[in-house]
Amino acid sequence: MARTTISLPDDLKRRMEAVEERVNWSAVATEAFAAKLHELGRQRRDLQLEEVIERLRQTRDREAPSEYRQGYAAGREWAMRHASYAELGRLKRLYDWWEYEPEYDLDWFIDNVGQDTRWSAPQYIAFEILALPESERAAEVAEAFWHAALAGAAPPEGRSDFLEGFVKGAVELYAEVAGAL
Repeated sequence: MARTTISLPDDLKRRMEAVEERVNWSAVATEAFAAKLHELGRQRRDLQLEEVIERLRQTRDREAPSEYRQGYAAGREWAMRHASYAELGRLKRLYDWWEYEPEYDLDWFIDNVGQDTRWSAPQYIAFEILALPESERAAEVAEAFWHAALAGAAPPEGRSDFLEGFVKGAVELYAEVAGAL
């Protein structure tokens, strides 16, 4: 076993000597040293984890498919320039539903909704944003929504990464400003 010398304040040394019970002060010091080392190790792991999270966020943003990035930018642009408060609120509620229903998340929805209903994912999202009842839903209405939302570009049919980016871009902008409204 290794030995070391430590310096103690005089008052602490006097109080230790005044204790009547037998105390293994070396064991007490060893436990304190071990606890401090454990704490420092945990802090270092936490710091390393924060560094990893930040690094992964940066690579995620750089490596995101260009379709997703384009959709994200288009969603933010639509939310900033064209969407009403009610439209953004409806999209946020729809997004929240996807987030809280793990088996029916946004990815699942985009990939599967056209198989389960007569409407594609972009059409369904347009109808929900516009709050259209079933009787007023038509492909032309959804196409007109996307045409306006995307400044004349084609609707995002078959572009799941773009559609996911659009939804997340719009919802994130809404979340950023909702507290100020």
